[in-house]
Amino acid sequence: MIPEIHIYARKGLAAELARLDAERERVRALLASLDGAPRGGQTVTATPVKRARQMSEAGRQAIREAVKRRWAKARAAAAALSDVTVAAVQSVKPAVAKRAQARPQGRPRAKAARGNRKK
Repeated sequence: MIPEIHIYARKGLAAELARLDAERERVRALLASLDGAPRGGQTVTATPVKRARQMSEAGRQAIREAVKRRWAKARAAAAALSDVTVAAVQSVKPAVAKRAQARPQGRPRAKAARGNRKK
């Protein structure tokens, strides 16, 4: 009885190996057919190529002029502000203006009552 079991086991094993070999060949054939096709059910779509944007000479000229106008306006505003500042300084009393010019910006003002310090 025991030798018969081994015979049947070997036959079953041989049949299972043959079935697995056939399955392996089938999977290899499927993979070979899918080499050119996308996987996972995806469709192939061509991605559009982005072209560099090209501006016409008229467009460049319009931008150039707009930038010039903007900077001219900024310069005019700065000049007007400096004119107002000069006029304001000139309208201040001459003694105050003279003191403001004589004192350096970084130097602190002298304290009025130095003798009243606590020691």
